[in-house]
Amino acid sequence: MYYVNADQEFTVVFRRINNGWAIIDSLRNVAALGMPYAKKIVDVQHKSFVSDLADSGQLEKLIIGIKDAGDLKKTADFVRERLTEQTMKNASYSVDAASLVFAHTVLEDEINSYLGITFHFAPDFWRDRVKKDPFDLEAVLKHGLDNVVGSFIQKKIWSIRRNGSLVTKANLLLAICKPSEQDPYYAFDQEKVKSIDKLRQDIVHGELLGSEIADIDDKLSCLRNAGFYFFKLMHNTFGLRIDTTVFTSQPKPNT
Repeated sequence: MYYVNADQEFTVVFRRINNGWAIIDSLRNVAALGMPYAKKIVDVQHKSFVSDLADSGQLEKLIIGIKDAGDLKKTADFVRERLTEQTMKNASYSVDAASLVFAHTVLEDEINSYLGITFHFAPDFWRDRVKKDPFDLEAVLKHGLDNVVGSFIQKKIWSIRRNGSLVTKANLLLAICKPSEQDPYYAFDQEKVKSIDKLRQDIVHGELLGSEIADIDDKLSCLRNAGFYFFKLMHNTFGLRIDTTVFTSQPKPNT
């Protein structure tokens, strides 16, 4: 669907962000509620697996120090407990890692989209960004200066959205919006967001896969609150509002 005005674009972004956080919250809530039941099932599976190893004599061959039936039982119980414990840790850490990667994606998508919307409201800011870029005189003569400059600005915004870091883009949006006063309830913490951005990269590239993420709830709140702050900033700066006819419409599925 094509949206003809900035309010509609703003609404589509708002709907997408809401859906993103609903997915994250659903993932975490269902995982947390299901963990106790999953542990029971996993423990039964590991008990069967370890029992087969013990009964076949493989456990005695694999592990040094088993002297008698008592040692064998203690070792089998220990292995089963450790397997179950590690499996549950892996599941919990994976949910946290996925949540953080998803949340980062939601915030970056939001800021990217807002930068695109500023094309309509901050032409002077963007003209200043492209004024030293080389231009094609023939294109100016054919399409007019305003159209060529507009095309330059759109390409510049797309390049920033694609290549800029999350913090760089957030600071750029702050520079465009120029909030007149500090929010009494929130201050954008670029160092904290930068550390989360680095953490996300480490997870995606596998360096921290399977590792515990300290203070995960605090990190997720940081990303959520940042998104809400920039949502309010766009509303306060440019008067953007939610179009309920767009918000309640169903987006077309990708084919």
